[in-house]
Amino acid sequence: MTARDLLARLAPLYPSEGWWPSASPFETAIGAILVQGVAWRGAANAVAGLRDAGLLSAAALAAADPSQISEAIRPALYHHQKSGYLRSFATFALSIGAVERLAGMPPKQQMEALLGVRGIGPETAQAIIVYALGGAEPVVDAYARRLFVRTGASPNSTPAAVEEAMRTAIGVDPARARALHAAVVEHARTVCRRAPRCSACPLAMGCPKTLGETGVGRGWRVVSRAGSAAEEGEAGDG
Repeated sequence: MTARDLLARLAPLYPSEGWWPSASPFETAIGAILVQGVAWRGAANAVAGLRDAGLLSAAALAAADPSQISEAIRPALYHHQKSGYLRSFATFALSIGAVERLAGMPPKQQMEALLGVRGIGPETAQAIIVYALGGAEPVVDAYARRLFVRTGASPNSTPAAVEEAMRTAIGVDPARARALHAAVVEHARTVCRRAPRCSACPLAMGCPKTLGETGVGRGWRVVSRAGSAAEEGEAGDG
């Protein structure tokens, strides 16, 4: 099964419209940082906490006391660590004028700029580029690595291999990037779980794992960097 096949079969089942709700590119980026290591519900509650505390702006976050931020984002877990990440990102946003300024940069420069911010790794940067900046980057998380290896869409679970496979399905289309990410996350969260529900899977016909090919689906899970959103894919996944 190719990456294009996977997108074509899953996208109609998991619409991406409104899948990542937010009021602004800055809020989207804040959500991408907060979702590291936690399910989206916790990140959404933390965003609401920042809003209630009057901290959902770059200026407010950069000037806030770390303990105030930590308390507001407690539902997101690792709140002490993430409070520092948020302040670093807020300072970065102020330094360039607004998050939207990144949208005018080439993708490589966007990635380099975001990776220079404390607390932002490749996966978080990819999510920010896709959802805050309207880019066509693949979001290579734990869900994508699992699903692409099990279905045979990627030769192995390394981020580079999965990213290359995802790019073949996305091309330069931002809508396809959003559709693929939403479909992968929802399908891996609900069906292609750690213990997969193959009998209920719309990809079962032709899926190497379902057909019993030796080794397919094994070894997909890698040890990620501390605080990586890759592990968010496992939150609540029984």
